[in-house]
Amino acid sequence: MKGILNKICLAVVSTIVPVSCNFLNVENVGKSDIESFFSEVPALEAANYGVYHTAYGVFDSYLFTYAEVVADELVLNTESGADWVPYQDFTNKSSDETGALGMVWKNAYNVINNINEMLYYGPGLRKTFPTQAATVDNVLAQAYFMRALMHLQLCLCYGQNYTFTDNAGHMGVPVVDHILSLTEKIARNPVYDVYSSIVSDLNTALDLFPAGADYSSAYFANPLAAKALLARVYLYSGNWAQAESYASQVMAARQLTPRDGYRNLFCTRTPANDESIFRFNGFQLGKSSYKMYYYAEPKARPSERVKALLADDADIRKGMLKYDDEYSDVVMKYTCTDVVSSEEDRYYNPVVLRVSEMYLIHAEACCERGGSGLDDAAKDLKALQARARGIKPEDVVLTWSTKDNLLKLIEEERIRELCFEGHRLWDLTRRHKELVRTDDNTSIVRKITYPDYRFVMPIPAVELEANSNMVNNPNYD
Repeated sequence: MKGILNKICLAVVSTIVPVSCNFLNVENVGKSDIESFFSEVPALEAANYGVYHTAYGVFDSYLFTYAEVVADELVLNTESGADWVPYQDFTNKSSDETGALGMVWKNAYNVINNINEMLYYGPGLRKTFPTQAATVDNVLAQAYFMRALMHLQLCLCYGQNYTFTDNAGHMGVPVVDHILSLTEKIARNPVYDVYSSIVSDLNTALDLFPAGADYSSAYFANPLAAKALLARVYLYSGNWAQAESYASQVMAARQLTPRDGYRNLFCTRTPANDESIFRFNGFQLGKSSYKMYYYAEPKARPSERVKALLADDADIRKGMLKYDDEYSDVVMKYTCTDVVSSEEDRYYNPVVLRVSEMYLIHAEACCERGGSGLDDAAKDLKALQARARGIKPEDVVLTWSTKDNLLKLIEEERIRELCFEGHRLWDLTRRHKELVRTDDNTSIVRKITYPDYRFVMPIPAVELEANSNMVNNPNYD
C-alpha cells in the first residue's frame, strides 16, 4: 500500500531555530532508526520544532486561504490567482494532488504521523531522564494540542459540519491516534468520533502541561491555547455551555490588544500587548499568504460585503484594508511592515487563536443560551466595537430586539474582526447558511443553498486508489 496515510514521516530540524526540515520515512529507515533517534530528550524537542514547521506550511499555503476563497469575503484575480479558481468555482477534482485538496490531506496527516511517533517514544524518555520529566511533558502536551488542531482542520475540509446530521454520524476523516503499520487500511470516522478525539487530546494536553512553566510565548502551544481551541470546537459542535465556559476562561486570562496596537498585532513581528493565544513563527519559512494578498498586486481583494461592513472611518479595522494612500482595498493581515532591510526579512507570524475570537465565541454561546445571555452577548460585541472605534463600551449603540437580530450582529462582527483569517466558510456551514457572493465576485458560482456537497472537498484520488476502506464524499465519485 502506497497511500498517503501509511507514509509515516519524522520531521527533524534544528533544535534552536526551525530553519529547515528533513523527513525520515519509516519504510526506508526502519523502526530501529526511529528508536535510536528518540534516545534523548533534545531529539523529542527537535521533532516538536518539525511539527510546527510542517503545520505552518499547511496553514500558510492552504488553510488560511481555502476557507476564504470558497466563501464570500474576497474577490479573486482569476489570472494571478489561477491556482485557486477551481476552488472558487467548485470544480476541483480528487486528482488535484498539488493544490489544497491533495496537500492539506497529505501534509496535515504528515504532521499527525510525526506527532504519533513523539507520543509513542516520548513517555519512555520521561522514565529514562526523570530530571527532565517536565520538559518531556511540556512537549507531549504540545503534541496533543497540535494533533487536535490538525484533526479539526482536516474534518472541516473533508467532512460536513458537525450538525449536518442530528447525531454527527456522517463521514468525517480518519482519526489517526497511533503509528500506522505499512499494511493497515483505515477508514473514515464519523464526525462525532473525530470531535470526541479532538476534545480528548486537548484535555490530555491540559493535564500534561507542567504547572508553573513559562507560557508567555504564543509561538508554542500552551494551556490557554488548549482552552481556546476547546472553545472553538464546542462552538462548532453547538455545545453552547462549554463554548461559553472555555471562552470565559481565556477572556479572564488575556486582554484584548488596545486600539493603538491593533495594526501591529498583524503587521509587526513582535507586537506589544499581543492578544495572540497561538500563532506560528514564520521566520525563514514560506510566505504564500503574504503573496496572496501582496498590496501592490494582490491575487485577492476584499469583497464588497467586507468593505461595506468596514465603511466606518473610525473603525481601526478599516485600516487593515489599506497599505497607504496608493494601495487601498487590500488585505494587510499577512504583511509585515516593520522590517524593510530586505524582502526576506519581511516575514509574518500568522495568528491561529486570539482573544477577539473568544469574545465572539462567548457572544454567540451566550446568545444561544437566551434570557440574560442576550445582554451578555451584547456586552461582548460592545467591547469589540468600542476597541475598534476608540470609544467607551457604554457609548456603543447596538440595535436589536430578538435573538435572531443579535445573532445577525454577531455574524457581521465576526466578518469585521476575523475576515481573511480562515473562518468564514466554517461560519457559513455550521450556521447552515446560504453562500451568497456579491456582484464583484469573479466566480461562475454566485450562490449555493445549504446543504450542498460542495461545502467540503473530495478525498484525494491517491488515497482512494490505495485504500479500499476509503470512500469519497457523495457526488464526487
